[in-house]
Amino acid sequence: MNALGEQVNQLRAERDLLQAKLREALSAQPAAVDARELAQATERIASLEREVQSLRQAAVGRPEEPVPTVSLERWEEAQRSLEAVRNDLARQTDLLANLTRENTTLREQLRTASEPRAVPATSAQLEQREQQLRSGPGPARSVAGSPGQA
Repeated sequence: MNALGEQVNQLRAERDLLQAKLREALSAQPAAVDARELAQATERIASLEREVQSLRQAAVGRPEEPVPTVSLERWEEAQRSLEAVRNDLARQTDLLANLTRENTTLREQLRTASEPRAVPATSAQLEQREQQLRSGPGPARSVAGSPGQA
């Protein structure tokens, strides 16, 4: 009898444990779903399924379009044209680089030519200086010291 009483106690403990697990499982229910959201989602799924079905039918009913092909001759002609354009672009790029360098050089020459520097004597002053040099060293010093005198 003791064995039966012990077995009954084990069965009760197991029952209590299973009831506790059941209560825990029932209490952890997912959040309530809004009926409107569920209806909208269901409608969206049905709409997408109809769209997929119509696209499948359209794809099956339509014959495949042939892929356009190009003859070897036309392809080679296009390659030659492309090479000619590339060569022309390279020539024009070189020309542009040369013109840019020349432009820079000319700008530099213009800048240096327009800088103020000592103005050479007028032709009359040069002739007077030549005469003084021919006539002797004495009066040349006074004229050389004052270039503004005429």
